Amino acid sequence: MTKFIGTTKKFIEMFRLISTGSKDPLFRSVILKVAEDHVEVQTTDLANTVATNQKHRGFEIGDIDKKEIPIDCVEMLEALKLFDASAKIQIEAGNKIVISNIDDVEMKDVVSIPSIDTDSITNRGIPFKIKSGVAELKNKSTGEVLEFDIKATIPVKYLQAQIRRADYAAIVPRVFDMVFDNDTLTLVVGNPESYMKSVKTEVKIKGSGTGKLSFADGYEQIFQTVDGSVILYGKSQSPAWITKKEDNYIVQYLIAPSVEV
Repeated sequence: MTKFIGTTKKFIEMFRLISTGSKDPLFRSVILKVAEDHVEVQTTDLANTVATNQKHRGFEIGDIDKKEIPIDCVEMLEALKLFDASAKIQIEAGNKIVISNIDDVEMKDVVSIPSIDTDSITNRGIPFKIKSGVAELKNKSTGEVLEFDIKATIPVKYLQAQIRRADYAAIVPRVFDMVFDNDTLTLVVGNPESYMKSVKTEVKIKGSGTGKLSFADGYEQIFQTVDGSVILYGKSQSPAWITKKEDNYIVQYLIAPSVEV
């Protein structure tokens, strides 16, 4: 069995970032690619509107007899709730997934979870290359590479506030607009020109480039999962590339623009 040792908190962090949470996850069943000091995940959601590339460190990996492990991230998050956040635990991945305490604690659990079938996971990669840390997106017809002309560092708290304002405005459909003007970002929910409720919020960021980006599917899940600040590369009416980097992980998402109807 391939073995992973680390704290419960670290494993919860990893599976939350991979899945984007357990309530409405973008990515549930994935393939973990195992190396000696990290695991990687590359996958797309079932609608092919959001993709992710992730690398996680911060735990011990040993006895690697399987370099690709199919795993249900939501099932893992539910099982990890049984263990104290600070506890040191071991996850063994073989014909089944076994999670157990390795510290001397008052309550020791051994949780066994049936493995999922590798063939049931259809989205096993991403349909683009990553060059210098940024997605390289090519036009299928012309071969032309998309040039991102917006680059911004955005505190996620602003985007989480925008989602709360969308709840207030009760917007339908759930579309989130981002209007960039170098160091100024205007976040809009709803249409200020209509007779319906809307909210427009202006914040200061570190950025360059101008343009309007609009997103629907995946926007809320991503920004309600990550924290701190993210780096966003974008272009009007095009996908955006979002990167969140910490000492123990790098998490990247590609999100497609919303389609006007």
